[in-house]
Amino acid sequence: MLLKNQKGSAMIVALIVMLVSSLLGSAMYQYSTASTMHVAKDEKHMQAYYLARSGADAVAEYIIKNPDQLTAQQMIDFLSGAPESSEANLGNGRFKVKVSRDDINNSINIISTGYIDNDTQVPVTLTLSETLIAGTPPTDSTPVFDMATFTSGDIRLSGGARIVGEAGTGSIAPSSVRMDGGAKIEGDLYIGEDGDPENVLDIPNWASPSDFVTGNIEPIGSARSYVLPPYPEFPDLQIRESLDLKGGPSNDETIANDGDCYFEEITISSGRTLTIDVGSTERNIRVGTLDVKQGDIIIEGTGKFNLYVDDTFSMGGSSKINAGGNTSQITMYYNGNDEINLSGSTEFIGSVYANTANIDLAGSGQVKGNIITGGTSVKMSGGSSAIVRGIFAPNAQVNFSGGATFKGAIIAAGLEGVGGAVIDYEPLIEDFPLPIEDLSEGGSPGTPDTVAYERQLWQ
Repeated sequence: MLLKNQKGSAMIVALIVMLVSSLLGSAMYQYSTASTMHVAKDEKHMQAYYLARSGADAVAEYIIKNPDQLTAQQMIDFLSGAPESSEANLGNGRFKVKVSRDDINNSINIISTGYIDNDTQVPVTLTLSETLIAGTPPTDSTPVFDMATFTSGDIRLSGGARIVGEAGTGSIAPSSVRMDGGAKIEGDLYIGEDGDPENVLDIPNWASPSDFVTGNIEPIGSARSYVLPPYPEFPDLQIRESLDLKGGPSNDETIANDGDCYFEEITISSGRTLTIDVGSTERNIRVGTLDVKQGDIIIEGTGKFNLYVDDTFSMGGSSKINAGGNTSQITMYYNGNDEINLSGSTEFIGSVYANTANIDLAGSGQVKGNIITGGTSVKMSGGSSAIVRGIFAPNAQVNFSGGATFKGAIIAAGLEGVGGAVIDYEPLIEDFPLPIEDLSEGGSPGTPDTVAYERQLWQ
């Protein structure tokens, strides 16, 4: 009887042990699952934290290095008006940044938030302290077109080439100005600051300086430099069907004043005429390729006309653009790489701004207006003529040859005139299409006040 009771007791103990083991296993499983979830949550939190720090670090790096050389006021205006950024993807997460300026403490707060999935976001704040660094007052800008020609480098005149008006070079290198034959500068010659006229001017041994320069030869008052104006971003415009004008007079075409537009190609031949109505305000037309083989483009109205050419511009025969019109009415912006070549009896009445292209005027081709280019070469030859308010080509070598004549003023890297070439100074610049004051720096340009920033603490 006692043995039977012992067996029953053993079974009860076994059942209790099994129950406890089951409960303990369940508890361990729940603990393990909760721990794993906690670790995963912590991992997401850390990932979001470092994403946020990466975003803040990137913005802080820009502000500290100030690669765009913003002045104190420009940086303040930029930061004060900056909205919260859109989300930026990085790795398996994303972040966005908001910058604010603390005027009381003269500091900048960069608030960056990192995101992992849709349920984990971590904000961080990096503070930058602000220190004003005072600069020197900038000097006044030098006049842009106050001479017949000013170059940063050499001037070469030979074989009867003449400059009618004052000429100048920023160079003080030996033989920077070389003249022979019947060459003449009918006015003063200015050389680089602190330059020696006897060293800079190179003339034949038999001659005296007065044989070639009718005025004084002396150093310029202060150093000069000229910069290209900002090249405009071409607008996105409504696309229209390309135009190919040829055949009889019935094929002449008019572009009505019904909105700015884009043409992939405009071709004019057979003496046809394209009339562009610009109304009385401002009109923009953009063309991929403009090829005026033989024909005219007439501008109708009193408004300003901006012509944007992407890839190719050419004129031939006796083609004319804006013949008899106002030089200040048209500005053509040319973004192609091919040289602009106006030859034959072509005529362009307006201003041309070539981003990188060179310019060649040959034969009896004419430009009446202004020429601005970031290219390295401007050439005039034969009977070509330009009645221009200015050739502004600070990176270019300008060459005149044959019977080429020019009325206006020139800014260039270098100048060469040969044969019967003539540069006749006319200081009229009221039709220049871009702000004059933005093109020149005189003396030793001053440094505006800037702001420096230093990292402080993360929050």
